[in-house]
Amino acid sequence: MTRQVFVPEAIEGWRVWRLSASRDGPRLRPNGRGELWPVRSAAVATCWRRRRHEAPVARCTCGLYAARDPSMLRQARSPAVIGMVSLWGRVVEHANGWRAGRAYPQRLDLLCHVCAANCISGSTAEYVARYRDRSMVPFCASHLELSLLIGRLPLEVIAAEDVLRAVTDAYAVERLARIST
Repeated sequence: MTRQVFVPEAIEGWRVWRLSASRDGPRLRPNGRGELWPVRSAAVATCWRRRRHEAPVARCTCGLYAARDPSMLRQARSPAVIGMVSLWGRVVEHANGWRAGRAYPQRLDLLCHVCAANCISGSTAEYVARYRDRSMVPFCASHLELSLLIGRLPLEVIAAEDVLRAVTDAYAVERLARIST
C-alpha cells in the first residue's frame, strides 16, 4: 500500500544516520546518499534522479525516509546514529514507514556499528573513531579493539559521550532513551 498525502502536523518515525566530521563538529549524514543534514533547520528532500518534481512522489523513490518501528532498521548498513525524526509536508506512506518532503531529528543515540550490523542488542557505543575521510564510526570497546587489530587506524578516538553531546547540542535535540533494535 502506497499513498501520497500532505501532512500539516509532524509524523514521528525512526531512522539511522552516519556521522561525519566537519570543522564545526560531528554532523549527521544520511545512511544512503546525500549531504550533511542541516543544523537547526529542516532537511528538505530533493529527487536524486534529478527529475523535475517536488519530492517525494509515489511513483519515485525520492524523499527523506523513516520507519514505523526501530526493528525495521536492522537491515541498515553501518548505522552510527539511531533516532526519532519528525516528518512533515508532502508524505508518501508505505507499509513499513514514510518518505517525506521535510524532516528534522528529535532524539538521537550512538550505536556500535558492528553490533548493530550483526543485530546484537544493546549495541552501546563507548568510543568514536574519526578517520581521514571525515567519517566518524562508533564502536563498543571490543569492536574498537578488533578494528585496531586488523589495521584500521583512526586519526583519533573520542569518548562516545562527548560526540553524542556535541551532536545533540548542534541539532538542539534530546538524547534517545536506550532501546533494543
